[in-house]
Amino acid sequence: MLASTLMGLATVVPSFTSSNVTVAHASSKVIQVKVKHYMNEDIHIAIEGWLHDHLSENVADAIETKADVAYSNTYDKTKSDAKSMVAAYAVLTKYTGVKIDAKGNFSDNAKIDKNKAKTALKNADTEAAINSSVSSVVNTASKKKTTSKKKTTPKKKTSKKKATKKYAYKVSKLTSKKTKSNKYVKVNGKVKVSTKALAKKHHAKWARITTYKGYKYVRLNKHNNFKATIKAPKAKNTWAKAGYYTKNMKHGKVVKKHGKVTYTFHLLSAHKKVSVKAYK
Repeated sequence: MLASTLMGLATVVPSFTSSNVTVAHASSKVIQVKVKHYMNEDIHIAIEGWLHDHLSENVADAIETKADVAYSNTYDKTKSDAKSMVAAYAVLTKYTGVKIDAKGNFSDNAKIDKNKAKTALKNADTEAAINSSVSSVVNTASKKKTTSKKKTTPKKKTSKKKATKKYAYKVSKLTSKKTKSNKYVKVNGKVKVSTKALAKKHHAKWARITTYKGYKYVRLNKHNNFKATIKAPKAKNTWAKAGYYTKNMKHGKVVKKHGKVTYTFHLLSAHKKVSVKAYK
């Protein structure tokens, strides 16, 4: 993701926001602590995709866990999503060698330092140690007023323990393949009803496709199929889920930003992930 920002991580990836869930990273032997506050699920997926596209699973997981802890620690103290994301970016920079600014921007040409990344496995950082290592970066960002003053209510991120949650739909088929030029990824998929009672309440109309470059919305056709071609030359994985939009309302009026109507995307299915296949 990357030139622009991490989902591409920021607004081509969405900008990082918080989520609020108590979860234990029991699988991580690097940090034995509980993560109380989580960043936005889509951003978290963007970070996860970026790390796993370039690093081995155990190294990527170790760095991701440290970023989660940094975010959680900072949010617990500041209640600021912006400051918490600065802390998470600082951890990513520390263990990847990729310089990421306070808004999640970094160069497309930046390469992850794999030797530096491996230190995430050897360094048994505790919660306090991680907090200490990023505190100066957070304080500096605050002085430069790069963080938001507006408080946001953390959105809940689904815990892995709730993976059996019932959804109205499921992404039953998903394929992802590079084009001949290797600059684009062709994605095809199908959405099916998995819980009829829930599907009657809300109908899926869109699919949200995610790569390391961010996410793209594609309308479902009458057969609930979808397809898209996305510019993502370094993509190794693709995710998709189904849902629908509603306009944001406040006091009976449509909420606008910069003169444009704002919307909320409601999820109706779990994520489906596939590896990107080479062109043949």
